[in-house]
Amino acid sequence: MQILGKGYENDHHYFHVISDQNHLIKVRVPEEMDDNDLRNLLEAVCNDYDESNS
Repeated sequence: MQILGKGYENDHHYFHVISDQNHLIKVRVPEEMDDNDLRNLLEAVCNDYDESNS
């Protein structure tokens, strides 16, 4: 997983990430989140997306 950047849109925080299978994903995240929890969330979303789209 590679994090490309973060943003704020329509009152929501989000990250653009590229999964291990090169899918570009926009992930909406909670406003207050520990760095480790955030990384775990992003990795889980990427893994689920890759499994669903392989």
